[in-house]
Amino acid sequence: MQRRLHRFPLFDSKRTVAFRNFRGTVKVLTGSLDQQRSALAKEIWEYVKGYGNAGSVDQKSLTGIIESVIANVQAVIGKEEYAEALAGSELELAFNALKEVQGAFAEANQTRAEERRIREETTSKNLRNDCISAFRQLINFAQYNAATKGDESCMAFIDKVNVFIANSRSLYKARAKARAKAREGASPEPRDAAALALPVNAATGIAEGRINAA
Repeated sequence: MQRRLHRFPLFDSKRTVAFRNFRGTVKVLTGSLDQQRSALAKEIWEYVKGYGNAGSVDQKSLTGIIESVIANVQAVIGKEEYAEALAGSELELAFNALKEVQGAFAEANQTRAEERRIREETTSKNLRNDCISAFRQLINFAQYNAATKGDESCMAFIDKVNVFIANSRSLYKARAKARAKAREGASPEPRDAAALALPVNAATGIAEGRINAA
């Protein structure tokens, strides 16, 4: 994964070079003796002359510049009167090269975004599982001390957790009813309630609807 991420500076370098080549080609062809080719280059030049060489902008800005140029140039070269002047020209080759490197960048960027999404989801899931595991250990400890030692602080803790669970269940039931009404009778999926399944059975370690002091 890291190897793919490290390719992005190279992508930016290739995109900058491709854009410079395209812009330079357009500029040269504005002085072409071929009137149609010169007219085509001059029309395109209006879209690229203001961007300089685009070598000092950040990745996002470079993407915006190139995508804007490609869209505008595509509209220009699509004109019937330029078909002959464009075919097989240096301009066509340079433009195709620019589109190719931008397409490769866009594909790699999409892959990077998907990898980041999966990585973040995995991290979030692992953290949640760690929290649940730690809470179960705490509950088991409290239940053990309450049952075997009559520890009042553990009993009070268990009572407060049970109150919290009861309140939470009431809240999520109300939300489930509201969602069901909004969906016009569709079966609600109260995932929030499952995510907050705090009570734990001391013997099995499995979450339940209430915890007991003994």
